[in-house]
Amino acid sequence: MRIVSKRGGAEREERSMGKIWSLVKGMLSIGFWGYGGGTALIPVIEEELKDSDIEVTSDEFNKDVVVASITPGALPVEIATGVGRQVAGTRGMVLSATAMALPGALLTVALVSLLTQISGAMLTWLVYVSIGISAYIVFLLGIYIRSTVKESVQDLPAWGVYLIIALVFLLTGAKNFYKILGLDGSPLFQLSTINVLAIAFFLIFYVGGHWTSRRRWPIAVVVSVLYILRISNWKFISFNGSLNLIKTVMVLLSVFSMVCYYRDGRNRNQDVTLDAKPLVKDVGAWLLFLIVLSIPALVFAQDAPLFIPKALLSAVISFGGGDAYLAVADGIFVADGMISSSEFYNQLVPIVNALPGSILCKTLSGIGYYVGYHITGTVLGGWMVALTGLACSITSSGLTFIAVFHLYSTFERISFFDLLRRWIRPIIVGLLLSVALSMFYENLSIGVDYNWPPLMGGVVSIAIFALDQYLFSRFHLKKITLLALSGVLSLAVGLGMSLL
Repeated sequence: MRIVSKRGGAEREERSMGKIWSLVKGMLSIGFWGYGGGTALIPVIEEELKDSDIEVTSDEFNKDVVVASITPGALPVEIATGVGRQVAGTRGMVLSATAMALPGALLTVALVSLLTQISGAMLTWLVYVSIGISAYIVFLLGIYIRSTVKESVQDLPAWGVYLIIALVFLLTGAKNFYKILGLDGSPLFQLSTINVLAIAFFLIFYVGGHWTSRRRWPIAVVVSVLYILRISNWKFISFNGSLNLIKTVMVLLSVFSMVCYYRDGRNRNQDVTLDAKPLVKDVGAWLLFLIVLSIPALVFAQDAPLFIPKALLSAVISFGGGDAYLAVADGIFVADGMISSSEFYNQLVPIVNALPGSILCKTLSGIGYYVGYHITGTVLGGWMVALTGLACSITSSGLTFIAVFHLYSTFERISFFDLLRRWIRPIIVGLLLSVALSMFYENLSIGVDYNWPPLMGGVVSIAIFALDQYLFSRFHLKKITLLALSGVLSLAVGLGMSLL
């Protein structure tokens, strides 16, 4: 009996390894040639599953997609997490997510590390190319923004959608208006991405489905206004401890509302009992994954611990797909000086958008390289912190997905998750408009730095943007073709200006 049992166990293990290998191979394949990222990869992943021997039902896959769509982080990595867990448990979860993220991140860090070692004419050429690629990125953001607004106005009042977009854009993009117009000083209200999302989450958590509540809305508005006044540049509220007090009130009110959601579900005899054991197991696996991959960075770069919490936070608060992460990264890493605006927009962002894979994972890995390179002054140190950046992006995406997946499975009949998905979209649009404005300003700055005629960098950006729009709508050119054409055109303009 023992021999049979062992043989049966060996056969099961062999079948399990076969499933894991098929899973990893499929996710690596998507990671290598999966351009577009985000929702664009959903049909690609589904087709890969159909063509392989990976056993995932349509209902299971659709559930993964739903949870990934309402969860912050890298959507392709999150779907890979869910598929991996269904196919091979915790081990499959980690391996599948890593296989999806690895190819694009590896290529990104390789190109970034090469970029930090070159200088002179080649670096100048790359800067010229970045103007066209930045214009192309704004073109892509325009497509995403239009589709998102179209979806939002189907679920929400149109006036509310446009009002939210305008407020977020003005509150987060004011500094760029000042820079472009050459104004001195700072805008009265300049909110970071984190500030905007903090207010958004508070309103969604606290007000939630009680949109007609005459009691909750006044409280929500007063607390939000106090928060904005406290963090404004003019410091309308400045007594010690005021910011922490306001944050505490926001958290307590949000928790109170979530408890009400829970009680409502219980009163309707819904099964809202959470099985904590598998959740703890999955969370523990992700934390172990992060710790193991962070050890090299902690050895080679002593200041790496300062990078890790910000990297995790940036991924956790990244709603709206990979493009939205650019706004988050700008507000966390560029604003704090961990990476310069030039490195981010003129070097890293063009590389990220030229390569396949998750934008979030590629961007955070690239930022990790710059941070490690600045700390240690060595390429090896850059690669070690880049590995930590990749681990943070995968861990944040996988961990938040798994946490929400377990909660969703328990509370999926409660309306909160749908409210979160619907109301977060116009907020992301406003943030993306600020990113587009930042990229336009960076292109203007390049023209000034290289002694081009006044506003020439902006003129080139607008011209390439308009050309991309025309060629895409008129001839339906592939996006990779438009990307290459945009870079070549801006390089030609830059070289022409150099000769003049």
